[in-house]
Amino acid sequence: MATSVSPDREAPHQTSARTATRRVRATPTEVSAAKLRLVLDERLGRATPEWVVRLANAERPSA
Repeated sequence: MATSVSPDREAPHQTSARTATRRVRATPTEVSAAKLRLVLDERLGRATPEWVVRLANAERPSA
């Protein structure tokens, strides 16, 4: 089952081109990979791209 990701969860009502909310589908494997990347980047002292952070924090949509 896929997971939906909302990039701007704090402000979903904004609709400008830069801040528009966009939902994408991600598999549980992709979410797990993003979580792993967060841990690796932290341990290696690297910055993690914002889209990876959003993906790692994705929640399953409610029915």
